[in-house]
Amino acid sequence: MTSRATPAPVGTINRIPLVLEVNPSFEAQKRRRVRRLSKANPGKLSVGSPSAGTPPYLSVELLKMMASIDVIHVPYVGESQMVTDLLGAQLMAGVGGISSGIGHIKAGKLRALG
Repeated sequence: MTSRATPAPVGTINRIPLVLEVNPSFEAQKRRRVRRLSKANPGKLSVGSPSAGTPPYLSVELLKMMASIDVIHVPYVGESQMVTDLLGAQLMAGVGGISSGIGHIKAGKLRALG
């Protein structure tokens, strides 16, 4: 009988800088205000993320759990459609990779909260 060793993590494969970004017309100017707004209006705020199971998707779920807030999680098929909806104010908040939003953030078309 041969024994098998349990696999152990060796190292990091990937690091993805994420950002909580909002449309500038969104009334919450800071992360704390997003939490207060969500607590005052459970189930009213929609927060987008690209593709179910991705790090941004898991970040929204972690945010919901750690902040004890009730938001509607809107998983998009891809990040570009989420950013388009943020820019057009169809979505007020989203979590995505910094690379897709940085140009819009620097131009003032989106606001980074965290």
